Amino acid sequence: MPSISRLIEICTFLDVSSDYLLGIDEHGCIEHYKNGAFGWMENIPENLTEELSKEYRVGIQFFEAVVQDGLFESELTGPNGRFKGQTIAGLERSFRTAIFANALTLTRVGRNHLLEDDLLKLYSPLLKQVLVVELPKGRHSHRNCVSSHLFNVEFLAHAAATEVFPALEEGAIGIGPGYTLYRCAELAPPSQHQYKSINWASTMEVSSHQQEAASVSSNLAVKLLAARNPNTRAFTLPYLAPERRSLHWEDPDAHQAQAAATIEELRVARAILMTVGGVSSPNAEDSLAYSRRSTLSPKFLHNLHEQLKLENKERTFSGEVLGHMLGDNSQGVGDASFQSIQERKVYAPALNLLRNVMDRNNGYVWVIATGDHKKIATEMVIRNRLANALVIDGEIAEFLLDAKRVRRAVARSR
Repeated sequence: MPSISRLIEICTFLDVSSDYLLGIDEHGCIEHYKNGAFGWMENIPENLTEELSKEYRVGIQFFEAVVQDGLFESELTGPNGRFKGQTIAGLERSFRTAIFANALTLTRVGRNHLLEDDLLKLYSPLLKQVLVVELPKGRHSHRNCVSSHLFNVEFLAHAAATEVFPALEEGAIGIGPGYTLYRCAELAPPSQHQYKSINWASTMEVSSHQQEAASVSSNLAVKLLAARNPNTRAFTLPYLAPERRSLHWEDPDAHQAQAAATIEELRVARAILMTVGGVSSPNAEDSLAYSRRSTLSPKFLHNLHEQLKLENKERTFSGEVLGHMLGDNSQGVGDASFQSIQERKVYAPALNLLRNVMDRNNGYVWVIATGDHKKIATEMVIRNRLANALVIDGEIAEFLLDAKRVRRAVARSR
């Protein structure tokens, strides 16, 4: 039997579905689209209601209009737009419906191997693996296209699901929160044998009972991965009131015992997959200005921390790791700014856990991020030795290269 990646290549070459190739579907012909190094398939069942079939097709057409044709909002929903009379929010809902129902399926994404090589050389020996997804730009830069981030997440999640997840080995694997990681969990090819004896461990608690089943939580992602992959287990972090989060319980209840078990899994994790908080530079400072800083001044850190507060991102960790890096008092970045889990009496993972994973043989902390607003957070995470593997877009890659070169030039001038 071929591997999942090889199966995708065979289906792409023959222009048939995997069900057809495996003898499940006798028809098997799926319309196949190509846009440079990218490919996607359309598979709308014939027995759907007219309303649902129309919604799927609108979602697919919206995807193609933005990703392939690079249309702007006025060209989509304006008086003479392709989707006249509809709203962007409605088109996005149609796209999500189509992608979740597999009516639209990505088959491959483009990669920029030159940027990958440059990052590995410039950030050696810190970075071990890098995947740079070259996002489609249509006839305009993808940054100027409506809702491009919605689709870019799909491209990155597909790359991580098909390249990173199949390489995971047995043991504990930490999974961060956020929509991107949840999509990775959905897209990772399920297997009875690929993920043998893996324990999926949540890396972030929910902040309330109401968020326990939120689609962006770590808990839901690890439960999904365990449900789709037999012989694997999910370790979650249940909600606990602050006064019940001490790790030194004399007689723990079920939720406290569950939290302790998850923390123990994270202590011995072989890999952690997370995203980073999307934070733009405060005071209208652009990314290039940030990359030219040789150090992060206390004033800059304070302003950035205030920006995090405005965006309600200062109190989270794995999904918004930058908020924790700054800390409550904005003292700076480094071990001196943080206390251990026991000292903080909080069971969200501390930064030293990330470094423990990276210090192990074949230990990986993956950051999966796309978008201009995540450049700064990604660079801070890498520079402070909190991650050693990346799945990023080309613009973040170029920003990281520029930041590193500028810092080296400043160091040499001194």
